[in-house]
Amino acid sequence: MRLFRREVVCQEWTELITDYLEGVLPRRLVKAIELHLASCPHCSEYLGQMRRTIEISGALPVDTDVPDELLDALQRAFEDFAQLEHGATDADEDWPGEPAD
Repeated sequence: MRLFRREVVCQEWTELITDYLEGVLPRRLVKAIELHLASCPHCSEYLGQMRRTIEISGALPVDTDVPDELLDALQRAFEDFAQLEHGATDADEDWPGEPAD
């Protein structure tokens, strides 16, 4: 019985990318993935995008304070969007950023 096929298809690759980047996959599977990457420009590009995303997100400060005004504006925007998504409209309700009458 074989535990791993010799070929990796694109869908499998997208499901394995995190484990691949963390280095926790068995060596035989890593070799199969690397063979796939050598012949698939789409998956190679996806790997590059994931590496770049990790690089960029790792550079973001973790303890950055978000101003209360921005949090309030975001909350209102999400609430307004949720109302629009569910078809709720209220003519008396103010639009975000508009002063109340």
